[in-house]
Amino acid sequence: MEIKIVPYSEVYKSYFKSLNLEWLNKYFHPTDADIEILDHPERILAKGGQVFFALHDEEVAGTCACIPHGKNSYELIKMGVSARFQGKGIGLKLIQAVVKEAKEHGKTEVMLETASSLKAAVSLYTKSGFTQVGPEEIHKDFGRKTFKMVMSLEN
Repeated sequence: MEIKIVPYSEVYKSYFKSLNLEWLNKYFHPTDADIEILDHPERILAKGGQVFFALHDEEVAGTCACIPHGKNSYELIKMGVSARFQGKGIGLKLIQAVVKEAKEHGKTEVMLETASSLKAAVSLYTKSGFTQVGPEEIHKDFGRKTFKMVMSLEN
């Protein structure tokens, strides 16, 4: 199975929302803040970020985005992989695309926020080199418990 990672294109815009709603509806309840981000991925680009899509034979199998977070960091946000394609390394390829983007922009770390209930995601992040920093707390925008994870790019 060949997976190709491509940057944002209007052609794929609806998948950014549908793939993320898949996991949000399974584990949480999407908030107005979630929907605002998912309805307007072009705003991520306007902030200096990027949205990526994982294609399997031209079918969109996964997505994620990254946004500048302070001077030296990118934040990985809204990563979702279709249930049909999970367990095939797509999440790892999306993370690698974000890391490459961060390095190309001179960032020294990638951070993210996740929830302990997302066991497969936490495992993937840990295997990819992220470490938890700080306790689990209620996220101010999404109203669900999350904790931060960071990957240093300085090596």
